[in-house]
Amino acid sequence: MMIQQGSLGFPSFRDTGPQTIEQALNFQRTPASVTAFLSGFDVQFVDADHHLHSLDIDLRTRNLSPASVEVTGQFGLRDLSGNWDDRYAGVVRYTLVGAETGEELLGGSLNFPEASGSGPRTLNENVRFGNGVRSTTAGLTGFLGRFSTSDHHLLQLETDVASQSPGPSQLQISGTYGLRDSSGNWDDAYDGLIRYAAVGTSPTERGFGEIRTGRLDFAPQAGSGPREETISITFANPIGNCAAILTGFLIGFDQNDHHFHRAIVEVEARKLSDTQVEVVGRLGLRDDSGEWDDGYRGSIRFAVISE
Repeated sequence: MMIQQGSLGFPSFRDTGPQTIEQALNFQRTPASVTAFLSGFDVQFVDADHHLHSLDIDLRTRNLSPASVEVTGQFGLRDLSGNWDDRYAGVVRYTLVGAETGEELLGGSLNFPEASGSGPRTLNENVRFGNGVRSTTAGLTGFLGRFSTSDHHLLQLETDVASQSPGPSQLQISGTYGLRDSSGNWDDAYDGLIRYAAVGTSPTERGFGEIRTGRLDFAPQAGSGPREETISITFANPIGNCAAILTGFLIGFDQNDHHFHRAIVEVEARKLSDTQVEVVGRLGLRDDSGEWDDGYRGSIRFAVISE
């Protein structure tokens, strides 16, 4: 497995959306296939806060040459009034993974149709790899969170793609998605999309290709942001280059809903030794009034992958 990391900066923009940015990267060797996983985002309305109608982030890849890949990022943030008339900006961070012999990358999506009255909602599907894959996980490549027919204050946004392996070369994907304000009981219709990629590796005796998963929780708190939490991950064998990818997140205001101004969800892996990795998660959610004065909470789910 080959790993590279990058970021896409979306400047302040209005009057159309979503925005699209391309970035080219080169591998030292030719990968059999490539996928760009989501490692984080920092998105905001520029001039003020607004009701939230939709937040859309998507990562795609295409080969420019055998060893050169173009990453295309899409990002849109809007309320429902006007036609993309409110300025928005953001940064999307990604981990580009190139599969080599004995490894596989499979992409997919889970489409949540318009519904109200319940949440968060869950969809399931199965992924099957070729023979020989032993270590597997699924990570986010993008998502769409949207109130279906109007815009609202935000109380909670959750997007998660959990996975488990019931047998050799098999992966069960379970996607969970919820979006709500604080009025009613999930009474506002919402729809959305979880975009994911599944990765399967065959770890060597040296441990290369190992995958570890974990979670960071952020208790309700006000007065500061974005906040950081860390956790130490231990691999069974020495690893090479590594990176953390998002498998899911939850962000929400603690007690009441608010206008949406800025949301930050990021995860980063820092290698401490041949077998120890520190994972750092950053999370922030705020409206435009005060200075992080509204309590917010959340969680970050992640996977650490290694070359």
